[in-house]
Amino acid sequence: MKFVFLILHIFLGVSGTILATIALHYSIVNNTGKMIRFAFAEFVATSLALLAAALYYIIYYQDDKHIIISGKLPMAHSVFMEVKEHSFILFFLLSLYFQLRIKFTDTTDTISFKKETEMVFICIIFLGLLMSAMGIMVNMGFRVNQ
Repeated sequence: MKFVFLILHIFLGVSGTILATIALHYSIVNNTGKMIRFAFAEFVATSLALLAAALYYIIYYQDDKHIIISGKLPMAHSVFMEVKEHSFILFFLLSLYFQLRIKFTDTTDTISFKKETEMVFICIIFLGLLMSAMGIMVNMGFRVNQ
């Protein structure tokens, strides 16, 4: 079951990053309707990825943490996992912020809304890529020590 949570977390996190990229594309080409739909799909994927990660972290990570810390690459936990945990919160909060922004404000194609939209998606994409790289480092720290 541990690997189901891990695979779900990875798949949904990467999917969220891809969906944010598609939403950014639709924002750039001024298709607000499609941008909002892809932004919502990104929010759902990000929320489910956060849930899968939280379940893995609560149930299984303590055992894996000891393997990583006592092995050849302890920085995989002390640096990359710690940063990844905090980055994922920002990833989720940016996604949530954008959904609330769409829900409670005017989404007409004003210059400020378009710039804000593009900046939020660029941040989500950057964080998604950063977290993927850190996830690889954490996984490598675990695999090297088995």
